[in-house]
Amino acid sequence: MSFVSKAFVSTASGDKYVQQLIKHWSHRFETSYADGEGLVPFSDVASASFTSDPEGIRIVLRTSGAEEAETLRG
Repeated sequence: MSFVSKAFVSTASGDKYVQQLIKHWSHRFETSYADGEGLVPFSDVASASFTSDPEGIRIVLRTSGAEEAETLRG
């Protein structure tokens, strides 16, 4: 079963922060970034996607369950 958590962070510098997050995680995972959208695949079943827009960053965390989601949020 898949578990999805969503969040929005208000900022005028969304694209800048998405790029920084993807670069940070690229040292441990095969990340991708293009046109304000980034992806961090933590495992075969867990990932985080980041999308910037003029108001901020939309974050979608996909995990195998609520417990894994809570661990990755930390």
